[in-house]
Amino acid sequence: MINVRKTRGGFAIVDLAKSGGIAKKSYASVSLLRLVAIALVFTFHVFYFGSAVGNYPWVYLFSGAVQAFFFLSGLLYSKRKNFGVGFAYHEGVKLFGPCLIYFIVLLFADFSVMSSRGETISFEAVKMTMGNISPSGIYNIQFGNLWFLPALFVCYLLTPILAKIAMKSKKLLLILALAENAVEIVLVIVYGLPCVGIPYLWGYLIGVKDFTGEFEPTEKKKPIFFIWPWLVLFAILAWNFSDPYFTGIWDRIAYYFNGPLKAFFGIFFSLAFLRSTRFLNKTNEPHLLKFMGNMVFWIYLVHESVMTGFFNPLLYGDNLVLGALYALIATLVLSFALKALDDGAKYFVKAAHSGGRPIPF
Repeated sequence: MINVRKTRGGFAIVDLAKSGGIAKKSYASVSLLRLVAIALVFTFHVFYFGSAVGNYPWVYLFSGAVQAFFFLSGLLYSKRKNFGVGFAYHEGVKLFGPCLIYFIVLLFADFSVMSSRGETISFEAVKMTMGNISPSGIYNIQFGNLWFLPALFVCYLLTPILAKIAMKSKKLLLILALAENAVEIVLVIVYGLPCVGIPYLWGYLIGVKDFTGEFEPTEKKKPIFFIWPWLVLFAILAWNFSDPYFTGIWDRIAYYFNGPLKAFFGIFFSLAFLRSTRFLNKTNEPHLLKFMGNMVFWIYLVHESVMTGFFNPLLYGDNLVLGALYALIATLVLSFALKALDDGAKYFVKAAHSGGRPIPF
């Protein structure tokens, strides 16, 4: 949690999570969920950008793993009770700072290649940096997956309001969440938008109800606590696999509720996974698992660009598995490089703003 304190040299942004303001603990189950969720999203995009998703329509449900990130964010942020004036600034920098670094790197790489080829750098060149046209004639946007970031930022900005409502009345929070869910489902059906508020709010509601119980294995729970999320998840999977066989009114229902279905897949997949793996939280989280869990943000940021703009190995040859392996290697290499660049930039900024002056990270 971020707050601002007055110092002799001005104002300093203080991270209360690191200074003792709130207890901060990492959970192995959370990092593992992030890694499994990004694996599902990556797999979906392999089939999608590899022009093979039509043969495997059930893969579409894997895109619902993006909603798992919203659910997890709502669950983790439900623990926050106090929000300093630097909260919005810190969250904005955390989400959009890496995007700026990545975009600059991408522009430099593309323009360097065009310059070496003697091509003219123009507005159209910038447009091509944002995406390319696949052999099927479809315009693939390299940053199309980044709708996730502003949507998550809006959720973060609403969190202080949710916290105030939760302190006054949890029942009121539940009523408002249900009302928002109803409106969002209509918008998703009518405009084909991805679900955002539904997974975030349900993650927040579950965290408010019993945050400790979702993560601490010392909390004793009845078997139904672990079983019922799996039952709902299997019901969602059964509905999804039955989709090709629906006719008449059931076919229309399956079509219109495809968006909400993915949201609830993300919710119950996360809930079932976290409850089944909370025993991993008995000991300290392994450093490698924690590191890879933190790398998921960069992997998500990078992987779609690798599959569309750079060279799209998925469309080379007939071996989709080999193309996916190339895409995975390129994604990991680029993610690690950008993470190192981002860490270096943060270190430089901190070193340049020492002595009580504002530190933006």
